[in-house]
Amino acid sequence: MVADVLVYIGDLAPLFARVRHVLRAGGLFAFSCEALEDGSSGQEYALLPSNRFAHTLEYVTRTALAAGFSVLATERAVLRRDHGRDIDGHLVLLS
Repeated sequence: MVADVLVYIGDLAPLFARVRHVLRAGGLFAFSCEALEDGSSGQEYALLPSNRFAHTLEYVTRTALAAGFSVLATERAVLRRDHGRDIDGHLVLLS
């Protein structure tokens, strides 16, 4: 499980490929990532002014599937508060 780590990674494809390679049969990969609104800028992920990356859910799920994962669950959630405002994100569970 990783929480508040993927905000430091833009392109998730290399990470997902590596995790898929080392994950044991029946293993789960759970993580959170900041949400980038689908279609907000035509980007799949972006570096925000906070120096953290945000990702669209469509990009995350498509990249996970391409790496050979099954998407078991996704949920929108408030990940934390920063300077008094909620930071929206995605909780994702892959197998």
